[in-house]
Amino acid sequence: MKPPTLRAGKHRAAAFAAPCCLPSATGAVVKRPAGRTLLLAVLVLAILGLQARLWFGEGSLRHVASLRKQVAALQAENDTLADRNRLMSADVEDLKEGLDKIEEIARRDLGMIREGETFYLVLDRDAAR
Repeated sequence: MKPPTLRAGKHRAAAFAAPCCLPSATGAVVKRPAGRTLLLAVLVLAILGLQARLWFGEGSLRHVASLRKQVAALQAENDTLADRNRLMSADVEDLKEGLDKIEEIARRDLGMIREGETFYLVLDRDAAR
């Protein structure tokens, strides 16, 4: 197939001057439909919009990095709470098994003493002021 040729003169100048015009196989200048130009503009805007969302919106690289930081912070908090839960679970098991833990808590928190024991309260001079 032979490439289209343009006739010399005003058609040739018009074909290169206006980007919306295309040469036909016969050499005549044919205008590009306005709908194609509009469709191309809409597609370019859609691609730019999607790119902007990729770089700046929800799900962007910056957003993913901040979510990863939040996950790391929450994981550290969960580890701390899991340790606390293990200690509490051990206390519950001690309370279920015997009276030693109950007596320890009563002495420490309630100031209870056994019958026949003498309670001495030692005051710290610096703490009393």
